[in-house]
Amino acid sequence: MTSLDFRLTRILPVAALTLAAVACHKAPESTMQVKTNSAVVSNVARYRTYSHETADVAPKGYAPTAFTPEVLERVRRRIDVEMEKKGYVLVPAGDLVVRISSGVRTEKDEPTGATMAAGAPVEIDRVGALVVDVFDRSNDGHLFHGYARDELRTNDATDEQIDKAVTSILEPMPSRR
Repeated sequence: MTSLDFRLTRILPVAALTLAAVACHKAPESTMQVKTNSAVVSNVARYRTYSHETADVAPKGYAPTAFTPEVLERVRRRIDVEMEKKGYVLVPAGDLVVRISSGVRTEKDEPTGATMAAGAPVEIDRVGALVVDVFDRSNDGHLFHGYARDELRTNDATDEQIDKAVTSILEPMPSRR
C-alpha cells in the first residue's frame, strides 16, 4: 500500500461522513428569537383596560406581510389570552393601546467551513417578525416594546409560532392580579 493509498483510506471516510452530515442537516425545531424592552413597563400595571390596533407599516427592515386577516385575528386572540391572565380587560377604547405590526424578509444563510468546502448550497430563509407595542392612550406614551422573529416555513405563521411568540413577548408585562 502506497502512502497515497493510505491517506485516501483515511480521508475518504471522513469526507463521506462530512457530506452525510451536511445532507442530513436539519434546522433546529425553533429558530425563534424574542426580545422585550421598556423603561416604563412597571407603570403598566396601573392601567385596567386595553384595546387593539394594527400598525400601518411593517417593522424596520421588514416588508409588509400578506398575512391573512385570520392570522392577525389569531394574534389578537392570543394577546387577549395573555392580557386576561394578567388581569387586563379588553374594551373598545382602552386605557392602553396594544399595537401589533408584522413583516417578512429574506435572509441568506451562507455555508462556512466544512459545509462550504463540501459544496453546500446557500440557504434562503423567509423570516417573519411580530412586534407588540403598548401605549398609553391618553398621551401616546410608549410603555412597552417586544418582538419575535422566526423562520416561516409556510406563507403564514403557524398557531404554534403565534402562541410562543405572543406568550414570550408579553411575559414581562406586569400582572394586575
